[in-house]
Amino acid sequence: MDMIQEGTLKPVIDKELSLEEAAEGLRMMRPRGHGQDRGDAVSETTTLPTAAEIEEKLLKGPFHQWLGLKVLSVGDGTIELKATWRPEMVVNAERGYMHGGILATLVDLTADWALVSKTGRGVPTVDLRVDYHRAGMQGDLIAKGKVVKFGSTLSVAEAEILSEDGKLLASGRGVYMTASPK
Repeated sequence: MDMIQEGTLKPVIDKELSLEEAAEGLRMMRPRGHGQDRGDAVSETTTLPTAAEIEEKLLKGPFHQWLGLKVLSVGDGTIELKATWRPEMVVNAERGYMHGGILATLVDLTADWALVSKTGRGVPTVDLRVDYHRAGMQGDLIAKGKVVKFGSTLSVAEAEILSEDGKLLASGRGVYMTASPK
């Protein structure tokens, strides 16, 4: 598209394009940087970030701080986190179990941050599925995430949330937007 007066845009071509033609045009327009010579939208990081580096990025979010997150380990396409139990996580005071939203949050952010070894940053969630296996009771949680498929635009990662004694509480899978930010 060419810029014209007063900041408006004018199409260069005044014809409808097929989906394939439009996609090819976008691929040709995309700048090619390091790691993008095969059409990858996000270059994979060449050096694995440390747990401390990821934790520093992760804890920039106030909600992540509230969850008391600690990065226990980072691998190529994997991450292990610990979330510190808080009384505010409880939804049923009589029975003492935590809100399912806390478990869903941990599934989402753990799967998301498993992608950091590939992207170097957190990425937006496109879709998320969570399965609940048992109630989360008082105690810290361990969250393990791994990349299932890393793609140039969309990627899939999954996570398991475990109690302190290793019981599976929730598991899930997410789709994440891994295209380069503009």
